[in-house]
Amino acid sequence: MLILIDGYNLIFSEQTDLAWWDKDPSFLEKSRDSLIAKLISYNATRKYHIIVAFDSDQTCAAGSFYPQRQKPTTLIEVVFPQHGYKADDFIINFVYSHPKPKGILVVTSDRQIVYLSKRESAKVISSQEFMETLNRPAKTSADEKSKELDAGEPIEKIVGLTPSETEKWMEVFGDEEV
Repeated sequence: MLILIDGYNLIFSEQTDLAWWDKDPSFLEKSRDSLIAKLISYNATRKYHIIVAFDSDQTCAAGSFYPQRQKPTTLIEVVFPQHGYKADDFIINFVYSHPKPKGILVVTSDRQIVYLSKRESAKVISSQEFMETLNRPAKTSADEKSKELDAGEPIEKIVGLTPSETEKWMEVFGDEEV
């Protein structure tokens, strides 16, 4: 799966008080670095191709709409569109020009990007929902997960049923589609 992220939209989705941010000139850089670190951690076991687009006032070489890209060794690619273009432009252009937009998950709360992405059949998740996913603690084993179960919850809820248990339930309920 390819995840296409509206970077600043995601960063600001968890900021409740933005009055102070312009007082720290390094705020955006620190926020970008923090987001990339969260994405690297999130993607450590998933191995998705993630593209994060950030607005940029950086002056790039004149010419066509090819963004500056920074590609770390992970599967996370950071994109700064050329001067005069916004991350929104990059995201919309990327979805439109992709041969299989159904395979893209767009992370944004920007209504225009949501509308245009869905129109191209891309999947969309709000920045707030995705940030909640990034902020959840990683769970690494069924044992750790079982400790988090409420009293009386069956372990099968986490680890699943055995093949024989599945077969028994299929006999009871059948495999008919409803």
